[in-house]
Amino acid sequence: MKLLKKLLLINWHYIYHEIIEFEIINFLTGKNGAGKSTIIDALQVLILGDTKGDFFNKAANDKSKRTLKSYLRGEIADDGEGGFVVLRSGNFTSYIAGEFYDTVKKTSFSYGVAFDVYEDGEINHKFFYLDFALPENQFVMGGFPLNIRNLRTYFNSKYKERYKIFDSNREYQIHFITKMGSLNEKFYRVFRKSVPFSPIIDIENFISEYVCDVQNKIDISSMQENLRYYKELEYQAEQVKKRVQTLKEIEELFESFLNEEKRLKEQEYLIKRAEVEKKKNEIQDLQKAISEKENTIKEKEQHRLSLEEKLKALEGQREALIKEKYSLQAYQKKEMLEREEKSLLENIKGKKASISSFLEFLSRLLKNWEKTVEDFSTFAEEEFGENLALNIKKGIQGLKALSFENVESIKEEDLSLLKELTFEFKNKIEKLYFSLEQEKSALEALLLELRSEIENLKKGIKPYDKKLLELKSEIETALKNKYRRDVKVEILADLIEVKDKKWHNAVEAYLHTQKFYLITEPRYFVDALKIYDEQKFKKGFYDIGLVDTGKLERQSIKVEKNSLAFEVVTENRYARLFVDYILGRVVKCERVEELRNYATAITPDCMLYQNYVARQLSPERYRTPYIGKKSLEKLLEVKLAEKDEKEGLLNKIKEKYDTLSKIKNIEPVTEIFIENAKSAKKEKQDYISLKEALERVRRELSSLDLSKILEIDEKIQKTESEMENIKREREKITGEINKINSEIQVDNYRLKEVEKELNEKQKEIELSFEHEFVKETGEPRFLRELENRKLPENIISAFLSQVARTRSQKEIKWSKLINKRSDYNREYKMPYDISSPDNGEYKKELERLLNTELPLYEEKIKDAKEKARMQFQDDFISKLKQNIDTVYAQIEELNTALKQFSFGKDRYKFEVKPNPAYRKFYEMIMDGMLLEGYTIFSIEFQNKHRDALEELFNQIVYVGEQNLSVDERARLEDNIQKFTDYRTYLNFDLVVTDEQGRESRLSRTLLKKSGGETQTPFYISILASFGRIYRMGNMYRENNTLRLIIFDEAFSKMDHQRVQESIKLLRNMGFQAIISAPTEKIQDIATLVDRNLCVIRSKNRTIVRAFDPREVLEEGDVSIGL
Repeated sequence: MKLLKKLLLINWHYIYHEIIEFEIINFLTGKNGAGKSTIIDALQVLILGDTKGDFFNKAANDKSKRTLKSYLRGEIADDGEGGFVVLRSGNFTSYIAGEFYDTVKKTSFSYGVAFDVYEDGEINHKFFYLDFALPENQFVMGGFPLNIRNLRTYFNSKYKERYKIFDSNREYQIHFITKMGSLNEKFYRVFRKSVPFSPIIDIENFISEYVCDVQNKIDISSMQENLRYYKELEYQAEQVKKRVQTLKEIEELFESFLNEEKRLKEQEYLIKRAEVEKKKNEIQDLQKAISEKENTIKEKEQHRLSLEEKLKALEGQREALIKEKYSLQAYQKKEMLEREEKSLLENIKGKKASISSFLEFLSRLLKNWEKTVEDFSTFAEEEFGENLALNIKKGIQGLKALSFENVESIKEEDLSLLKELTFEFKNKIEKLYFSLEQEKSALEALLLELRSEIENLKKGIKPYDKKLLELKSEIETALKNKYRRDVKVEILADLIEVKDKKWHNAVEAYLHTQKFYLITEPRYFVDALKIYDEQKFKKGFYDIGLVDTGKLERQSIKVEKNSLAFEVVTENRYARLFVDYILGRVVKCERVEELRNYATAITPDCMLYQNYVARQLSPERYRTPYIGKKSLEKLLEVKLAEKDEKEGLLNKIKEKYDTLSKIKNIEPVTEIFIENAKSAKKEKQDYISLKEALERVRRELSSLDLSKILEIDEKIQKTESEMENIKREREKITGEINKINSEIQVDNYRLKEVEKELNEKQKEIELSFEHEFVKETGEPRFLRELENRKLPENIISAFLSQVARTRSQKEIKWSKLINKRSDYNREYKMPYDISSPDNGEYKKELERLLNTELPLYEEKIKDAKEKARMQFQDDFISKLKQNIDTVYAQIEELNTALKQFSFGKDRYKFEVKPNPAYRKFYEMIMDGMLLEGYTIFSIEFQNKHRDALEELFNQIVYVGEQNLSVDERARLEDNIQKFTDYRTYLNFDLVVTDEQGRESRLSRTLLKKSGGETQTPFYISILASFGRIYRMGNMYRENNTLRLIIFDEAFSKMDHQRVQESIKLLRNMGFQAIISAPTEKIQDIATLVDRNLCVIRSKNRTIVRAFDPREVLEEGDVSIGL
């Protein structure tokens, strides 16, 4: 067996460094609060490999708040501020380590855990194993415990490969139970349960959980899988049947579609064949019509030739009459006079038009000048004298009287004078226009600048000179680039304010341009000056001041009392220095007579006395204020007033400018106009002469004898009338011939078209219908229909509507077929062509399913069903029976061992029997028929247990077709857990038999028993559990295992006799025990154990000492002999 020999504790609550030695049966005692549970909790950390600490001090208080941190730091009290008073602060390392001895191999080994605790509250830990006894230095070097890193180095240097530091608690736990004899994982649960020595509440659950050890866990997953496979096969077979049904429906739809297709084919042939016959008839009709129209044309051509001969004879008569007329002397004289009359009329018209054109131009010119002189009259006197305009008006009035009747009275000298006057007027207008244009442009530019300044003022931006702002920006940019940070360069006016409005103008006027000086910190002055010097000529930076703030700072500046400097406030120290320097000598005076009292003084209205001279400073110096934030309001007021003034002036100039714009381009009287006037005067004279010649010609024409000419003209007119009648008749006949020719052309064109259409329709029939179909079906049917219906048109009319209906039915059935095929492909993931004109793939699939797949599934279903049934017997019923048999055997073995011991007058034994609630299942599982060669499918077994078998089967296996819901799945899992667990079918109890042989079952009397009577069953059950886990007894061959049991606050409610029996049982069963109890139990326990240990706390330190129980019992004090 493997025994715990030593326990090492370093920095664990009140314990600083203790090594505690153990024997077989150990008694740990001490007063309450001395630290017994502290040691027990350390042992639990070591044995359980658990650092969560939820088991700390459970024997004393089930809701204990002790933590790993409180043990490591040594928390002893709260500090009243939400924290704790601790024994250890800062960084330190703690150890819990145990040395074990293998009594079989005669070797020692150790397990332990090291904790590195840091000041910031972090705790790191490592469990370790050492294939040696605890080292002599007990993990302390140089007076301090080794931290984890140094421990690793120490192990590696001294123990090489005979140690292990674990990466996780779980790795440690597995190593521990393996080293301790390959213990079952249940060890940890039982050990944790045993330490607090708490009474059992549910004896049945405790026995089944901790006492019995059944390893054969029933796994029905394979059986379930087989059943699922069986149901899946059933489902797949059903799916195959569905597919077969669908494929049969597809076959039926395809046949129905073929019937409609055949019907449609015959109907379409009849229509196409009737159309061919119709085209043949149309060709015959067209050929007949063309022949008749050609005969009509021949007749009309003969008639037109006879009319041509008549027309030719009349043309000869007309030519003879004209020749006779031209030979008459009176006709020749008439022709000459008419030609002369026409020429005179054209000349008269031309002269009149030329004179009228001149007069129209003159009228427009005079009107324009009259309006121009009138428009200019409003400001003419201001610009130049009124005589010029007056003389132009007079000249206009003289010419306005001219008309066609008196145009010859125009005077050349009047026109020359008007020419000079208009040229002079135009020149003066142009000069005035260009002068106003310049003045307007200047005002517009000024207003643009004023508006920009006003907008900036509204935004808080003063209208500084552009060069000033440009230089300021240049300096700031260059300084930023050099020093890699923003450097302020500011204008003095922006840095200062004037307290009293009364003296504002005086400050503005006196500083004048100095208020625009630039201010920067002394350390930047030289750099700023260099930048100014480099740019001054390139960019025209003149008359801009840069204040030497550094030198000014070193000056001792005197400021006169009541000086103007006191009216200026600023937060900038350099602006303050400059203002004091400039204004500190200028004294304020209310009246001018006070000025002479000071070297430099000024009044509120800016009368300045300086250098013995008094002078009034110009208002221009302060009219536009720049100093301080309030200056923005004044500046805005000034600029707005200036803007209004300039806008008013601009409006007046624009009024004159717009007037001049209209009249500046007026045309003056030119030399060309004067020449045109002279021509008009001459043409008027020519016009009079031509009128006289026209009168003479018309008199001669009226005196001629024209009777013979009129007679001949009458004959000519009559002949020409007859000719026109014949021409009209000839044109009529020609039109008719042309019309008929056009009709023949149309008919010929249509004939070619119909012949082409006939050819196309015949080819269409040849391509659309097989020769065999035409010969055997189509043509015989057509001839019958033609005989019955007489005309092809009647066939077409009769079958068009039928074709539409048949085609609709065909499309409907095709669509149904496509949809059914598509549904089949989609549902069964098939790649078949749903648009295939034949049904080959689907028919082949139908035959395959019917002849091959369906029979195969039916065979598989039969086989799978048989396997599932066999697995239900072998993997479930048989294994469940095996587990129940194992439990009976284990309980029997424990009871055999318990017969050797009694507790006072009572004896104990474990009892197991069928659970009445599940007895029918129990009887079926345990039925001896299964051992006699019967199976669960045997008729005899089925007759006896069919209902129980079916019910149990349905509880643990789902064979439905639908997917389970979440709740149904959970219920199924619960049933599987329940009905595959042997404990479901059994009831457990602990039977107590008294000295008179009366039995009582703990499950019924537990809550009625006294304290001692409830601790004893717990004790017996725990020992039985550990006996099973440690494999103690003759039935186990490999039993070199750990035998350690720890009881905290043990036997607290047992009497002396029960305590003695309990310890005796421990020893007889072969356990190593550590029993923790208060000092009151020394008399009951101390003399029965191998080693007595007392835990003593003195102030803030706990120590452990062994003691002799005889001395204690004699003196009555546990401290005796320590």
